[in-house]
Amino acid sequence: MRRRLPVAFFLLALCVPAHEARADWLITPFIGTSLAGETTFLIFEEGAGSRMTLGASVALLGGGILGVEADLGHTPKFFEGDDPLGLIVSSRVTTISGNVLLAAPLAIPRESLRPYLVGGLGLLQARSVNAASLFPLEEDRLALTVGGGAIGFVSERPGLRFDVRHIKAISGPD
Repeated sequence: MRRRLPVAFFLLALCVPAHEARADWLITPFIGTSLAGETTFLIFEEGAGSRMTLGASVALLGGGILGVEADLGHTPKFFEGDDPLGLIVSSRVTTISGNVLLAAPLAIPRESLRPYLVGGLGLLQARSVNAASLFPLEEDRLALTVGGGAIGFVSERPGLRFDVRHIKAISGPD
C-alpha cells in the first residue's frame, strides 16, 4: 500500500494537463524629458528643470494584471539653466524606484497596445555644485512615482513602451 500511493500520485500528476506559464521580462532603456520640472531647492538660474532624462527599467509582467518593476533614471544638468554667467558648475538628479504595474489583462488587448498604471517608492538624489561653492546641494529623499502608459510588441521579442510619470519627493523639508 505504501509503494502504491506515490505511484498513484505520480500517475495522477501525469494525467493533469499543464498550463502554460507566461511572464514577460521587459528590459527597457529609455530617453525622455522632464516636463515642467520644478523644485523647492534654491535655484539661481532661469530655465532650470527641463532636461533630458536617461535610464532603464526591468519589469516582470505576466498575462494577468499585476507586475513589478525596478526603474533607474538620471537627469544631468537639472539645476543648470540658461544663465550665461554659469553660476551652477554641475548638477544632476538621479532616481531609483521599485514599482508595481497594473496592466490590462493580456486577453483584452491581445496583439495591440496594452495600457498600464505604475506606482511605487524609491530614492531621489539631487546634487549641485555652484561656482562659488557657497550653497552646495546634496539631498537624498524618499520619492513617490505614479504614472501610466502602454506597451506593445512589434514582433516576438522587440516592442515599444510609452509612458508618463510624475516623481515627487515625499520626505525632507518643503
